[in-house]
Amino acid sequence: MNPLEIEIIKHIESFNLEEKALKGLAIIKEDISNAGGELDGYALDEMLFIYNRKELRIEKKLHQTLILARFDIYLKDVDLSSKIGFYDYVVDFNGNFKDDFFVIEK
Repeated sequence: MNPLEIEIIKHIESFNLEEKALKGLAIIKEDISNAGGELDGYALDEMLFIYNRKELRIEKKLHQTLILARFDIYLKDVDLSSKIGFYDYVVDFNGNFKDDFFVIEK
């Protein structure tokens, strides 16, 4: 890695994104639980959330740089090759919360 990459990674790591994303995910899971425990035909207690990555995005249209933490969503009793969705927790380049997305794709 070059020095700039190392500096950017250190900057991103300082935000503790995975920890913040877990807190955001817990709120969404509680909301789903309070609404009956099911979303798009999938029971919350059958879902498995696996941290996948941090991602740096430069949004040309919005003129901003975003960083996201992604958790992939699988069914607990099914092969891990069959992802059903994802959860993204998004911050700006200063670590300020921007948005989060809980998406069921299948």
